[in-house]
Amino acid sequence: YAYTRAYNGQVLLVLANWSDRTVEVDLPEDVAGPDAATLIGNLPDPGPAPAPLRPWEARVHLFH
Repeated sequence: YAYTRAYNGQVLLVLANWSDRTVEVDLPEDVAGPDAATLIGNLPDPGPAPAPLRPWEARVHLFH
């Protein structure tokens, strides 16, 4: 599950894996950029976007 919210040149990307399997994240280049910051995640060491989502993992990334 993924969605974005944009405001004033910043984009929040919300990613959630609702399964018991690791899921690859395939993001378009206009969404995934090198300037992403991970704001929050429900598991330790969430990794940068678009790192694979572990089972039941959710993360929020900020892009400028």
